[in-house]
Amino acid sequence: DENFSTLVARALQGLADEVDRVDSWEKALIHIETEKDDAVWADLRMPGTSEEQAIEYIAKLRKANRGIVIVVGSGFITPYVRARLDQIGVDSCFYKTGDFKAEQVASLIVLGMMRARMRNENFNNKLLTKALEWLSERYPTVAIP
Repeated sequence: DENFSTLVARALQGLADEVDRVDSWEKALIHIETEKDDAVWADLRMPGTSEEQAIEYIAKLRKANRGIVIVVGSGFITPYVRARLDQIGVDSCFYKTGDFKAEQVASLIVLGMMRARMRNENFNNKLLTKALEWLSERYPTVAIP
């Protein structure tokens, strides 16, 4: 969704050195393999991909890169899908609504980093520290969910 990806890119200004957008899980996996990104913010339902296919792509992504922060959302998150995403190692999961705000994006990314840190003892603590400072400066009234 062009509008939502623009919101995410704008919300992450100042935290991310670079925000790249892709429109399919296939492109996302290729991009992550070549660019060595720190985090992925993804809509579960990308064009031409079912939820089950998306979950398979995310599982491949997690196996290939244990350290990457994975945040996944959808307007169709059910308890079953949420449990599956937790099972394969998604760091933060959210229900996407039409009135989603930039500060929600920011807090979910930082929450994902905190969960990634708990999961992975080799997580880049400097990245988490930077993210927490960035969140408190850019969005001072936002609480981590």
